[in-house]
Amino acid sequence: MHAEERLKEMGALDTDDQSSKSDNNPPDEEAYRYNRFVFQVSSASFSYIHFLVDDESVAHAREILEAAGYTFTDEEAKEDEHQVRVLAGYKAALTNPRVSEEAKEHAREYLKEHNAL
Repeated sequence: MHAEERLKEMGALDTDDQSSKSDNNPPDEEAYRYNRFVFQVSSASFSYIHFLVDDESVAHAREILEAAGYTFTDEEAKEDEHQVRVLAGYKAALTNPRVSEEAKEHAREYLKEHNAL
């Protein structure tokens, strides 16, 4: 069963249905608390992808977060973003007066090797 279907089944996504909610809490508050709990658990599972959680749990966490409207970039996009930041750091080092000439030379070499200078 998909996460969004499960959330609807449990009444967390459909706040108009009063029959599945307790009378103690307003429907919106109960749905909010449940969604918050699911999001926290899913976020934690997704954050520990390489350490503690098996692939099935990670897939389920991703499904829940995507059902809540969150999107994810693929690993290649993350690597590209990382490389852009590395290059930006080396470029910044070239104009930073606190960086030694030796470090600036290393930055120039790195940038030339990566066609960024």
